[in-house]
Amino acid sequence: MATAGAEEQIPPEGNGFPREVGQLTISEKNLSQEELDELEQICTETNGTVNFEEIAHRMTPKLNDAEHATVIIGIVGEAGAGKSTFINSFRGLRPGEDGAAEVSAIRHTTNEVTRYPVPDNQNIVLADFPGVIFRNTKTDVVEEFNTASYLELYSAEMEECDLFLVFVTNRVSNNIIWIAKQVRKMKKKVLFVRSKIDVDLANEKRDNPGRFPKGTSETTVEVKHFLQELRKVTTKELERLGYRETKETMVFIICGLSDEVASGTYDMTSLRKAIYNTLSADKKGVLISGLVEFATDMVHDKAEHLRSREVIAAALANTVISATPIPGLGLALDLGIIVGGYHRSKKVLCLNDKSLKQLAVVGNKDYESLKKFVDRRLVLGENIEKAKGPLAIRAVFGAAAVGVTFSALAFSTLAMRVALPVVGGIIAAPASAALVVYIMRKMIDEMEKCAIELHEYAFGEEPGPANIGILGVESPRRTEFLNSIRGIQRSDPSAAKPEKATKKLREHGSSENLVFVEFPSPQLKKSLFRQTIDEEAYLKSFGDDMKLCDVCLVFIDKDVTAETIAVAKIAKERTKVLFVRLNEFHPSTNQSGPSLINPFRKQLEKLKYGEIDMSDVFIISTQYDAVTQDVGETPALRRAIFKELQEADKTDRKVMYLSLDTLLLDDDDARTITESLADGLRGIEMLGQNQSDDMMDLIKSKEDCLPKWEQATVRIGIISDQAAGTNTFVSSFLGYREKVASRTAVGSTQTEYTSADPERPQNLTVVRFPAVSFAVGRPEDIKYRYMKCQRNNMNSCDVFIVLCGEVVASETIWLATEAVSMDKKVLFVKSKWDITSSDTQGPQHNTTQAGSRERAAKNDLTATIQEKLRAEGCARKLSLDDIFLISGKLSDVMKGAFDMVKLRQAIIEQLDELQKQAFIMLCHDYSPGMIATKSALLKQMVWTQAVQSGALRPWAGLMVDTPLDLDSIRESCEVYKRCFGLDEASLEDLAELSGINKECIYEFIQRKLPKSKGLFDIAKPPRPSSIRGLVDMATNDGSTLMTLELANYSFETTVNSGAFKGKAMHVVAYFLRKIITEQAECANVLYEELFTTI
Repeated sequence: MATAGAEEQIPPEGNGFPREVGQLTISEKNLSQEELDELEQICTETNGTVNFEEIAHRMTPKLNDAEHATVIIGIVGEAGAGKSTFINSFRGLRPGEDGAAEVSAIRHTTNEVTRYPVPDNQNIVLADFPGVIFRNTKTDVVEEFNTASYLELYSAEMEECDLFLVFVTNRVSNNIIWIAKQVRKMKKKVLFVRSKIDVDLANEKRDNPGRFPKGTSETTVEVKHFLQELRKVTTKELERLGYRETKETMVFIICGLSDEVASGTYDMTSLRKAIYNTLSADKKGVLISGLVEFATDMVHDKAEHLRSREVIAAALANTVISATPIPGLGLALDLGIIVGGYHRSKKVLCLNDKSLKQLAVVGNKDYESLKKFVDRRLVLGENIEKAKGPLAIRAVFGAAAVGVTFSALAFSTLAMRVALPVVGGIIAAPASAALVVYIMRKMIDEMEKCAIELHEYAFGEEPGPANIGILGVESPRRTEFLNSIRGIQRSDPSAAKPEKATKKLREHGSSENLVFVEFPSPQLKKSLFRQTIDEEAYLKSFGDDMKLCDVCLVFIDKDVTAETIAVAKIAKERTKVLFVRLNEFHPSTNQSGPSLINPFRKQLEKLKYGEIDMSDVFIISTQYDAVTQDVGETPALRRAIFKELQEADKTDRKVMYLSLDTLLLDDDDARTITESLADGLRGIEMLGQNQSDDMMDLIKSKEDCLPKWEQATVRIGIISDQAAGTNTFVSSFLGYREKVASRTAVGSTQTEYTSADPERPQNLTVVRFPAVSFAVGRPEDIKYRYMKCQRNNMNSCDVFIVLCGEVVASETIWLATEAVSMDKKVLFVKSKWDITSSDTQGPQHNTTQAGSRERAAKNDLTATIQEKLRAEGCARKLSLDDIFLISGKLSDVMKGAFDMVKLRQAIIEQLDELQKQAFIMLCHDYSPGMIATKSALLKQMVWTQAVQSGALRPWAGLMVDTPLDLDSIRESCEVYKRCFGLDEASLEDLAELSGINKECIYEFIQRKLPKSKGLFDIAKPPRPSSIRGLVDMATNDGSTLMTLELANYSFETTVNSGAFKGKAMHVVAYFLRKIITEQAECANVLYEELFTTI
């Protein structure tokens, strides 16, 4: 960020720090009923002329009082249903701890409602009500369930509860149902819970061993199906016993054990959301701030609550309190409000120290590593936490408004609108409130992202950050290595600088998941007449930090010193140690022979380091080009580091894996590059590493010559009988909503039609040939004249479709035989099958009767055509695979009804590679059956698109910093979306075909495409236009970028074109294929959701 005094243009509206802060809405979603009443009262008293300051003074005390609201959750169920275990787990306690409920399956006979408050917030209470047996206080006799006695004893306490959780087993008693009905009469929400899914699963595995494959977890399909069965069984049992208000969404299958409740497995997250949604805004805030849980799916809900209620409270409070002016800005801000909001938000999102200690236990991770994980990501949070005084406010603002200076903001008018749907209208808020809202939102956004990544790391979904220790002699060359390994040149402002000896650790971040930890040299202490190393003090200061390092690099310059070996010994007891001998010669000089290794070994022996494998010693140059281009032993050092990170599960195994000491890209779905593409790549490779402008233009011209699907043409010939539905089929096939293919008279010329979408290339052409009639002259003369006119046109077609009417004309078959004689594939289609098969209503018909009718129709048509082919002297033998029964209606063609998918695939088989790609790109198709074919063909395109993005252009830095044209990558992403029918233009078709709102379909697609969505994220600051930027946008897994950054060029690939650059191209192609896979999965789920019931 520039300094406050630097010259800078004022940012335009909506860029950087907006002059108009997004609207703040105060509605019934954010306020309790009492708070809503107060707001309405304010508006009434002011005759609708209320201002923000008046609202702030009246509402702030109400919002502060709401922090003390009480939440009481009633718990009822039979003994042995798992109530006590859940009560403990929900409150963050384990059996036997102070305040924990007694866990026992024995029937307790008590007349008391036992209250269990949450240890950290006594305002949250779980009230355990007696079940089916209790002791009557009047008679002091244990009696079976009596409704009159029960209500007499407990109705008052039942009324106090906000909602009830009713715990059931596979057998539900009438008494429990009666209690649930009484609760409903009190207008309380009832949620049913089966809390022993672990026991249910164990029983099912025992009874049906083959049902759950090895490795089955709570997220696998088999377990999800089992949970759905339990919900249905429980719902039916409740209905059988007379509880008619049950829906499956009110039944939750969970495991009540502590770790499972905390991590939100099975239905636990859904249960929490159901509880939260039952409560008023003030009580919801009390509950989410008072409970510790680590379900990733809950993070967004919590953050949304903070962005509304917490932000509203902060903006109002800042207006009431006498805030401190910000020097140079003219705005007032109360720092305590921001700091208080920071700590509350950190607690709600479980990022505070107490929560992290619990997460360490649940996730089986080290607490210190979790804390560092969080600290590195809360950049704005760190500035808020350390903020003191007016100048600190500037630092907070600097961290929040990246890319905007104080001078720019000082000339802007900060404004914010406040919407009040409760009373109607919009009012203006002061600039200071707008600033508070902006900083709070930025802070919560940062925390939300951190919490999601933390949970993924803690529960093993994402490998943790890699910490690489740097030990040994502090020298300029060691600093040069730290810069070079991160792809930073010495002149770069972010480069590490050589410093004098220090007593503190220095951390040098690279990607989010890669940190180089620079340890200081040990201190010397005087002992009699000599100085010795204070190993005990060093161990006390840095021993724990060394434990967190996955590998330590010990740097040796010219001589091995006692101080270096002392530190290496300490590190060796805690982690893997690799020695790096700095090469003082030019990197092209081979300095790795015995002349350097043997003296080094003798020095280690002299200093009593102990056993050492000399394969752990690497002689490298620290110069930028040597490290970034993997010269000398740098690749070997990278592989050795990777081996340790691999064993610690810190790498992204989905991208790379180690085998026989060679780092490989996982390339199961790679396809051989076509010959023409290989020629183009060789042409680029021959241009070398020259980075001049003229050479770059020449390389780009080579890239433009690579084969592209847009250059391919596909021509499909149509031969048809009379009344065969030709007009309808041709129009539907090309995506026209109205018929564009008119009837073609006998003897007239052929008619050509292209795609209905003007935005797509017009290189798919349907050629409708004129009909033939032998009734107007001698057949031989007619045939001669027809072929003289049409032979060249027929030869230009790639494949022919014969549309058969109710009566297959001899003239039609003759024309088909002419196409066969030209070695053209001819496909026979009956396009009115929806009319012929009167009981057919849609694209999916699996009944035996429908299948038999289709086979009979195909057999009849095959026999008829075969006979006429013989009559024309054609020896071609037809099979049922050459016959297609379809509906020519637009909706059926688009959805792939009947044999439409098979017809498209039969056409594709006759085309070359580029034509296949062009065909799938230009077809208006929304059928699940075509998705796999589209996906495979799109994945062949990625090599050309990777080259077009610039992956093969000369570059002398780290591979991940290879410059890319991200706009070209985005264009490729849009091409994939258009092919799968997920683009904006296709939404109209999908909405019309399914009858579902266009906006709903759009939201569904957005949720399912995080990688594709990330490519178009306009977050500030913008991502670099490089592989690093592509990876950052296309994945949320920080270890992926770390893996690629650290591996650099030290992996092998099946693509060797362009030497090192072939590897960069392969990485780009890998991520493009990932995007294709994501879109294919989205399309498959979407089409099934939209069309399965149609």
